[in-house]
Amino acid sequence: MDTPTAPIPTAPTPTAAPAPISPGSLPELSDSQSATVTAWIKEDLAKDELTPEQAAKAFDELNALAEARQPDTRSDDMKELDPPADKPEDYTIHYGQDMKPELKQFDTLARTWIHAAEFPRDLGTTLAKTIDDVTRMTQHMTEAQLEQFGVAEMA
Repeated sequence: MDTPTAPIPTAPTPTAAPAPISPGSLPELSDSQSATVTAWIKEDLAKDELTPEQAAKAFDELNALAEARQPDTRSDDMKELDPPADKPEDYTIHYGQDMKPELKQFDTLARTWIHAAEFPRDLGTTLAKTIDDVTRMTQHMTEAQLEQFGVAEMA
């Protein structure tokens, strides 16, 4: 009588690590995308989330002009005078998921509304991100939790 034998385990075949991306090999960004990334770098630098060296390296990789690297020292009132974006597509909205037809429709409506309200690009983008954050945070809340959340936010 033959004794069944268990298969001999084998080590998984190692896979090669992905090749590192060399500086300057990233795809070109549009002017709008570059301006958005530059603004993010400046915000992170202002919040001490980036060191000046890290920010300089990021600006260099973007080929950001010297004047674009400077912090925006204008008051909030002055920033509100920025012109609105040229077109709805200029606002940056990240949904973190695949764009299903319903989300594409919402995205179009949101961008159109923000553009019609003549929000500057940065402010419109920030508004859309804040709405998305609050929606994600509250989407599964009960009525009582929503009430409590609203009271806490308005305090």
